[in-house]
Amino acid sequence: MHLLSNPDLLVRIASWSAFAVGGLVLAMLGVISTSRLVLNLRERRRQLFLATWRPLLAESLEEPLVLLPPVSKFDGTTLLGLWNYYYESLRGDAHERLAYAAGRVGLDEIARRHLRARSRRRQLLAIATLGNLRHAESWSDLERLALHESPMLSITAARALIRIDAQRAMPALVPLFAAREDWPPATVAAMLSEAGPAVASGPLATVVDQTAIEHLPRLIRFLELADPHHGLPPVRRLLENPPEDRIIAPCLRVLARFADPHDLSRVRRYLDHPRWHIRAQAAAALGKMGTEDDVAPLTRLLVDKEWWVRYRAAQALVGLPFLDGTGLKKLTEDQKDRYARDILAQALAEKEMA
Repeated sequence: MHLLSNPDLLVRIASWSAFAVGGLVLAMLGVISTSRLVLNLRERRRQLFLATWRPLLAESLEEPLVLLPPVSKFDGTTLLGLWNYYYESLRGDAHERLAYAAGRVGLDEIARRHLRARSRRRQLLAIATLGNLRHAESWSDLERLALHESPMLSITAARALIRIDAQRAMPALVPLFAAREDWPPATVAAMLSEAGPAVASGPLATVVDQTAIEHLPRLIRFLELADPHHGLPPVRRLLENPPEDRIIAPCLRVLARFADPHDLSRVRRYLDHPRWHIRAQAAAALGKMGTEDDVAPLTRLLVDKEWWVRYRAAQALVGLPFLDGTGLKKLTEDQKDRYARDILAQALAEKEMA
C-alpha cells in the first residue's frame, strides 16, 4: 500500500527497471557483435592461411621443400586439418613427401600440444596426425586414449597405434575389439584389414581362449579376417563342445568363409539344431562347401517351419556348382510342397538377376 500511495517512487522504479533492461540488451548485442567479429576474423585468418599452405603442400608433393614459413600457434589446428586431408586422400610416395614437410614445420610437436587440448576436435586431429606420422614417441599417450570411454577418441587412437606399429598394437587391441560393443564391427574389421592377416591372425586366435563368453560371439566374427591356419583351430575346438548356442552361428560363418572340406561333418551336424538361426547358418555354410551328399539334407530343409531356413537352404542349393539349371529345374518340379517350390523359384530368380 505504501508503494501505491507514492506515484513518484513507482515512476523511479519503473525507470530504473527500463534502464537495467536496456543495459542488458545493449550488453547482449555487444557480446553477439564481438563474437561475430571474432569469428569473422578467425575465418579470414584461416582462409589466408589455407591460401598460403595449399600451394605449398601441393608443391611439396613434387619436390621436397627445405624452406617453409613458421606456423603460429593460432594456425596449428588449420594446418593439422589440411595436412591430414592431403594424407588421407593420397597414397604411395606422397605420404613420404608429406611426412618430410611435416618434419620441417614441427607438425609432430603441434599435434602433441593438441593432444592435451580440451577441444575434442583438436584431440582427434592430433591423434590422427600422430598415427599418420608413425610417431612412436606418442605410444603411451595413444595407448591410454585407446581405453578412453569416448568411442570416437578410442577408435581413432587404436587406428593410430596400428599405423605406428601394427604388430606391437595387436595384442593390446584385440581384447578391446571383443569387449568394446561401442566400436562398430565394420570399423574394427577395417582396422584388422589394415593390419593385415599376417599380423592380426595370431593375436586373434590367441585371445579366443581368454575372452569372456559374453564377448566371444563378437570376437569369432573377426576370425573371418584371419588366415585359415590361425582362424580355423579355435573355431573347431569351440564347435566340438559349444559353451553356449549363441557362439555356434558365428563359428559356422568362419567355416563357410574358409570352406575347408575337412569341416563338412562339423557343419552337417547342425542342420537339425533346435534353433532356427543355427539351421539357417549351417545351410548357408553348405552352400559354400557342400558336396552331392548335401543335396538331400538341404532339400529337406526346404520345408522347414522357419522361412529363413527355407530361404538359406534354397540359396545353398542354387549356389552348388555341380547343380546346373536343368538339375535345379528338375529339383523344383520334384517338390510336392508348394512352399518348397516357391522358395526354390525365388532363389533361382535372384541368381539369374544377379
